[in-house]
Amino acid sequence: MLPKLDGAIAAHGKINLLVLMEEFEGWVGIDAAKADFQFGKHQYRQVEKAAFVSDKKWLEWSVKIMDPFTKRTKERNFESDQLEEAWAWVLGED
Repeated sequence: MLPKLDGAIAAHGKINLLVLMEEFEGWVGIDAAKADFQFGKHQYRQVEKAAFVSDKKWLEWSVKIMDPFTKRTKERNFESDQLEEAWAWVLGED
């Protein structure tokens, strides 16, 4: 996923992001967590809006916990049945 995000950032500068997390159960090993942290330090700074779509409450709390560290990005959580609303919000049709 990171090469695609890097390409979008290179082409457009700031981007909006919709993250559909239907089957995400957590990170597998420390390497995955480190890669996610590196993404947060670098590429995520170029994300203006991020919509997270999932029915897992722990993911919603994760986004809230990270809020102090991601002040440059507007973030919102959506339930799985709110995918259209998530797309509308991330595309600026709110």
